[in-house]
Amino acid sequence: MVRNTGKSVGEPKTNSFQDAKQQSKVSSTCSASQRLIQGLGGVLSQMVSTAPPSKCLTCFDSSAVPAISIADYLLRMHRLFHCSTECFVIALVYIDRLVKANTAITVGPPTCHRLLLTAAMLAVKFNDDAFYSNAYYARVGGLKVWEMNRLESQLLHMLDWRLQVSPEEFELYSKCISRHVLNEPGTRDV
Repeated sequence: MVRNTGKSVGEPKTNSFQDAKQQSKVSSTCSASQRLIQGLGGVLSQMVSTAPPSKCLTCFDSSAVPAISIADYLLRMHRLFHCSTECFVIALVYIDRLVKANTAITVGPPTCHRLLLTAAMLAVKFNDDAFYSNAYYARVGGLKVWEMNRLESQLLHMLDWRLQVSPEEFELYSKCISRHVLNEPGTRDV
């Protein structure tokens, strides 16, 4: 026999100290991942705003600048990728490596979304235990599967298949993102 407690099925139980402690932990994790995504969006937006004009078209250039902002695109990816937040830091490492190794590629309005999508997908595949198909990531990013496959192949070759990120390098990029969050007006922690 099921006892009616007066709460709907979807309502969280907060009757015990342990439940409240667990909810607090989840809440702080969510806010930490949200701050990371916000900071990464700021770093990428800054890269876009300071990027020199592209010298030539690359495979990462979109025929039209996407209507969705970098911040909203990141939030969409964060919500639908179901990956560790570390993958977003690693994606920034990959993008930075690519730009340093290939001066023809800039992180500008026509390239940023595709670079971010491809780098994040590679980071998830290389670092997380579970990941989706390229068809899924293409749908999340608004691309066709053949485009996603081509971008993945190109990025891997341009990075010379170097996907390993050292703990020191990861920490350096994490701090860069954190500093950006702290310097943004209205995002300073109290």
